[in-house]
Amino acid sequence: MTTYRSDGQHITAGAPFTEIRTTAENSDTLLDELWPTLPARLRIAAAVFTPGDLTGATIREASRPSG
Repeated sequence: MTTYRSDGQHITAGAPFTEIRTTAENSDTLLDELWPTLPARLRIAAAVFTPGDLTGATIREASRPSG
């Protein structure tokens, strides 16, 4: 998973990377497992996809407050 941060002018990829294992059997269950572990400030959007197959991505977005 890659996270990003921005100062409003520049976007930087987060580091370091950590390797983990999961028992998720598909992209939906992987995203269900991943989303709640993100700190609230990083729960903006997440996508799980097979490299080379972005059309099959599973995407989750944070709820936007109404008003």
